[in-house]
Amino acid sequence: MPRLLYPVSLAAIALAGCDVQHSSADKAKDVHIAVSDTDNKVSLDIPAINANLTLPAIKLGENVDMDGITLPPDSSIRGVDVTDDAKNRSDGGRVHLAFANKASPDAVLAHFRQAIPAAGYTLTDPGGGALSGVKGNKHFALAVQADGSGSRSTVDLTGRD
Repeated sequence: MPRLLYPVSLAAIALAGCDVQHSSADKAKDVHIAVSDTDNKVSLDIPAINANLTLPAIKLGENVDMDGITLPPDSSIRGVDVTDDAKNRSDGGRVHLAFANKASPDAVLAHFRQAIPAAGYTLTDPGGGALSGVKGNKHFALAVQADGSGSRSTVDLTGRD
């Protein structure tokens, strides 16, 4: 049974990248997928589907690739929002990803200081728990804060190829 749920959870995460059309409004609608890191619950809010599921503990964090930028090892995804509606189409939309990690904010920042330029982005490091990068029309922004002995972070990726 757990082998069946793994593909289901991957499909749920994959849906976050879809350009989903909402039939009643004749325009795209936002996609929201929230993953709890405490009780294995996943909530999906996409056109035609609104569901709350309980899945086995699966760490997908280090398998997430955002235009060549990966999350640090031992990351747990806390939420994914994909916005690509009519008002955002000119800039390509936005992916917002929240994740937690057992590592300190400094360790998470160190990971991204290497990963951002390795993916072809020009790195900007203003300090204060933030990093950003630009590659053509794409913008990557990271915010990291302490959370107990670990960290919580958000990533925003905007733009288009």
